[in-house]
Amino acid sequence: MAVAIGVGALFPLGGQASCYPQCVAYAREQSGIYTERVGPARGAIHWFERAALAGATQVHPGEGFVGLALVLGPQPGINRRFGHVVFVEYSESVADGRAYVLHLSHANFDGRCTVESANAYYFPAAREIDVINGFFAGRTFSVEGFINR
Repeated sequence: MAVAIGVGALFPLGGQASCYPQCVAYAREQSGIYTERVGPARGAIHWFERAALAGATQVHPGEGFVGLALVLGPQPGINRRFGHVVFVEYSESVADGRAYVLHLSHANFDGRCTVESANAYYFPAAREIDVINGFFAGRTFSVEGFINR
């Protein structure tokens, strides 16, 4: 997405503070959003879909929100959607509201309880996030939306 964005100093990338086994547990703990913890499917997509039904999602991010980035199937041998949530540490509207500068953190299921942080640009009209540095640097992801309080 071509939008001229003037950004001051980006946030420093942080280290690991605690051990979280996967993205949903980490995002719940950081955000304090503990809804929809029951049922057979308690992953990222389930959490977002249940929050959407409750009217607790939106396209625009905010600090303390949880963002859902989707990696869409099919993958080799798998025909379903995959989701990954990130915690929004900081959100600033830029370019007359056409973009946001975000500082994100997440945990990944890698067997080492890794917590990582990154800076990114988010474009609400396209529902895309461009990761500037840190985890997934240089990649663009589709974003379903943000779970709010």
